Amino acid sequence: MKWIPFLMMVYLIYSSVVINYNVLSRIDFSTPAFLWSDIAPLVVIPNLSFIIITILIFFASAVLNANKKLKEENDLTI
Repeated sequence: MKWIPFLMMVYLIYSSVVINYNVLSRIDFSTPAFLWSDIAPLVVIPNLSFIIITILIFFASAVLNANKKLKEENDLTI
């Protein structure tokens, strides 16, 4: 279930790249120092909220799994 937001995020980034293909094809990839300033407004910023939500879901899942393992380790019932 936690993979659905990740797959949606990948799809949204892919669709942003497809939509902005004409603009992205004109970017000079030989200068990597300026790539972030060209790509971020077109791809990352429109999807930033979904990227943050996906990271939070993965973080929450990791914390819950760690707590579950700790609870099983500390369970003293016989």
